[in-house]
Parts: sequence; C-alpha cells; structure tokens
Amino acid sequence: PPHPASVRVMNLMPGTPGIDVQIAGNPAFSGVQFETATGYQSFDNVTTTFRVNLTGSTSVLSTFTYPLAGEQPYTLILYGTPSNPSATLLAEVAKPPTNGNIQVSALNAAINNAGVDIYVTAPGADITTLNPNYYSVGYNGTSLNLAFPPGSYEIRITEQGTKTVIYDSGGSELTPNIALSLVAYS
Repeated sequence: PPHPASVRVMNLMPGTPGIDVQIAGNPAFSGVQFETATGYQSFDNVTTTFRVNLTGSTSVLSTFTYPLAGEQPYTLILYGTPSNPSATLLAEVAKPPTNGNIQVSALNAAINNAGVDIYVTAPGADITTLNPNYYSVGYNGTSLNLAFPPGSYEIRITEQGTKTVIYDSGGSELTPNIALSLVAYS
C-alpha cells in the first residue's frame, strides 16, 4: 500500500528572487524566499524527479531524481550561489528518540568552508581543551547522528582543524525526545 513521503523546501541561497520547485513534473513550491522553509507536502513513495529554478525564470538551477521512501520526511535544501547552485535532499529522522535523549545531525552547506568541526558542549565550556563532537564535516557533507542527554548546550562551529569559532549558538535548553538537524551555511 502507498505510504506517502513528506517533502519541504529550504532556500539557503543568497541573492535569489526566490526558488520554485517542480516535483514529478508538477509545480510544488513557488517563491521560496532566502532563509525560509516551507511546510511539508505529501508525495508518493516512488522514484521522483525534482526540478529547481529561480522564481520568474525558466532556466533550471538543478534537476535530480531520488527514490522517496514512504513515511519519511525530507527537506530539499538549496544553497551555494545562483551561478554555482547545490541541492541536497536531506532525509530527516522519521521518529524522534523515545529514550529521553536528543538526536543531533549536521549538514555543511557553507560554500566558503571546505570542512568544519562542530562542538556541542555545556555553555561556556573551553573548546581549546576538547575534541569536536563532529570532526571534518565537509562541504555538502552530513554528519552521523549523535545522541545527547537533555540539558543546556552551546553549539560552536569552527574552521576544520582549528579552534577559530565561526558560529556560536549561545546557550540553549534542549528538551528530551527531539531530533535536530543543524545546517551550517554561508
């Protein structure tokens, strides 16, 4: 029996008038603005063709085919630049953890950083004495899913192999039984 997949779109490509996405030859999302994510739409769990273009243009930025799995949420993330676009269909965690932990994964969509290290620590922890939780997450690469107990965390991203912080979340309270996807972008 069919079990639909859920797909949404996130535009992390600066300098665009918006993004339009056709799925299986039909308009699905239109005018998705920079730093905006759409709601989810349901699609059949079949091999599906995605076509992305700038709003108001017929020139294709990206086209690819992907087999959608049933009852699986996805985020189509568009990043890079209009002259050098990238797209990733990120399969999200279908069901969050039920053991009280927090599950965290990361995607490096920062076109100007070939690789990053990511630290998930107690707020204010000195990262100069720590190893990163996620080491060398390459551009267009994803990390493993790691589990953390609920609590207060500070997420810091550094240039790969250095302690030079390029992003700091500050302290955040993370509650139990959630799955988070961290997306680093330029």
